[in-house]
Amino acid sequence: MSDKNIKSFKSDNLIKSFDYALKGFVYAVKTERNIRIHIIATILVIILSLFLKISRLELAILILVISLVIICEIINTAVEHIVNMITRKHHPIAKIIKDLTAAAVFFASVSAVIIGYLILFKRETHQFLSDFNLLEKVSAYPPYISAAVVFIVVFISFALKALSQKIPSIEGGFPSIHTALAFSLATMVLIASGSVSVFILALFIALMVAQSRVSVGIHNLWEVIAGAILGMGITIFLFQILL
Repeated sequence: MSDKNIKSFKSDNLIKSFDYALKGFVYAVKTERNIRIHIIATILVIILSLFLKISRLELAILILVISLVIICEIINTAVEHIVNMITRKHHPIAKIIKDLTAAAVFFASVSAVIIGYLILFKRETHQFLSDFNLLEKVSAYPPYISAAVVFIVVFISFALKALSQKIPSIEGGFPSIHTALAFSLATMVLIASGSVSVFILALFIALMVAQSRVSVGIHNLWEVIAGAILGMGITIFLFQILL
């Protein structure tokens, strides 16, 4: 084989390897609920880290530990498929193998949560709200502002959905209105309470709403991600303008 053919062969293999990796990742996202949750959490953590103005090193550490969790989830999925391919019967060794990979995911997730807490939540709780000058105003804002923000979030979501569909429909489509509303409310909880712990609870509920929309097949992953970003972004922007 000539040098030219060898280079062409290596180039084709490189392209195919990227293609296989992409197909594997897409399969994992489509079939594994936990991976979808991790991806949504990753986007939210990165957005929060930008507001908190963490250093590049801290951001790199966050991305590294989150990537480790996703990698462990993908390996766990691969091992489960291998075990299921070898035997469909209940076998104690097969159970041990699955338990071990699940334990790896668990400890990676716990480590990511601890590191995220040390980097993000040990800072001033109200740092990014102070940057928007909201803390001084939030205690006095009238209740109708929240209602106005909710209305605008829903209206913009409906408008985008209508523009993205050939036949307008409330069900499905881009973006997920339920997710946009859930994340908008979670953001308002943070602004109104100034408590990170309360926000985490509200955020967890919003994530469950997003997951439910994907699980029942009404929306895909990207539609709920768009809804989450839309809901949080519009809410922060409007509170900055209205207060």
